Amino acid sequence: MAVANYHDAYRSYPPAVTYDAAGKPAHSWRILVLPFLEQRELYEAYSFAEPWNGPNNSKLATRMPQLFAFAGTYESGNSISTNFVAVAGDETVWPGGNGMVQSDIGDGPSNTIQFAEYNGPAIHWMSPEVLKFATMSFVLGDPAGIDSQYLAPAVSMADGAVQRLSTEISPAELRAMCTANGHEPDIPDSRAEEIEDARLRPLKPTKDPSE
Repeated sequence: MAVANYHDAYRSYPPAVTYDAAGKPAHSWRILVLPFLEQRELYEAYSFAEPWNGPNNSKLATRMPQLFAFAGTYESGNSISTNFVAVAGDETVWPGGNGMVQSDIGDGPSNTIQFAEYNGPAIHWMSPEVLKFATMSFVLGDPAGIDSQYLAPAVSMADGAVQRLSTEISPAELRAMCTANGHEPDIPDSRAEEIEDARLRPLKPTKDPSE
């Protein structure tokens, strides 16, 4: 809802990443939507005059909002890594350094992935790192792509709906769901199911440390 409210306020989605004068990634969409997450104080404490990991901003690392982590994994004052990423790239709803207008999504907001669960190498919640469409894996459950602590990973669509992905979804179908204007055939309903509470999913079995 925070991104939807940002869109209502600014008439476009926020950019997934903002860049500095040298063209280097500087700030994340997570920072831009803080005021819409009832985190105005945290947003105002953040400095856009320095990189996300600059001396001032580094002091805010342990103030990560709980919703940026998987349910049940957040530790207040300790958690700094996020489990939710923007799927970004020229063919997605997050092209370059610009935010797309919802009406420009030719495939339809309800058919297009905006955010995805992520369970790969740690990503700092303030980092402008994204899941890059050009290099990500489209094999569901691959840590280099869309993966989760749950058996069935979930994604957030551009209309704000949360969908649970079926393990039967093919790489081609998952790729099609990530494009904003690919004009691919509709994905069968059996491949993605809208859910109201993403927490109500079976967790992956816990691995035995001795294995």
